[in-house]
Amino acid sequence: MDWKEIAAFSDPIQAEIVRGFLEAQGVPVRLLQEGAARALGLYLGPFGEIRLMVPRHLERRARRLLEELARGEHQADLPPWLPLEPNGDE
Repeated sequence: MDWKEIAAFSDPIQAEIVRGFLEAQGVPVRLLQEGAARALGLYLGPFGEIRLMVPRHLERRARRLLEELARGEHQADLPPWLPLEPNGDE
């Protein structure tokens, strides 16, 4: 399966919450982080970045769901403190 990055997070809890939201909507998710950073518990800078990946054929759907989240359309499903900054590249 071909995967595409659609968002990145510095906070692993935020990444897990968004993963759970997308998976609940039927979108499989992979979270990727550099191995050394994960082992050392680093969550700052490019090595600490957690990349959210979805199957390429579901990219548009996943981006639409993230945009809806950013507009507050699913806020009842998520904590109010969750900042969401999806990647803009398509």
